[in-house]
Amino acid sequence: MSDASFIEEQYEDIISGIKPEWVFKQEQLSEYLLALPTWRQAIYFIVNLDNQVFNGGFHQYFTNRYGAFAQEAINALIMIGATDTAKIVKRAYQLVNAANDAPVVFQEKILKKRYKNLITDEDLFEPLNQLDKAYANNGEDVMEMLLNFITGNS
Repeated sequence: MSDASFIEEQYEDIISGIKPEWVFKQEQLSEYLLALPTWRQAIYFIVNLDNQVFNGGFHQYFTNRYGAFAQEAINALIMIGATDTAKIVKRAYQLVNAANDAPVVFQEKILKKRYKNLITDEDLFEPLNQLDKAYANNGEDVMEMLLNFITGNS
């Protein structure tokens, strides 16, 4: 089994435990995710982030609801040593959460698609696009760092 397939297998196992009705229910989804071992939380939050940003950028990450857990993704990135990537994600989070809502309020708004600025604020698109580029070119191999963290903590 390759390193990438190990992460993919673990990710698939994690998401298989998410009930469809939890997608819009922050409390149940959060309880499930935060009850996972730390290394599995890191897989879930980082794989979602990486897939979304490389597929459609930070705009997609937040509009597809995965960004509801941006704070957890930032913490997971710091935990695995990807501090440069964490800074980029934090900046994207700050741009989207310009109202500086508390994390629990931010989560709820993202899960219920109540951040209108993601759809209507054209001033947000270009800064997020610049952060997409910074994310892709920052030099940290996040998946390799994640694997190294997992092998030392699972």
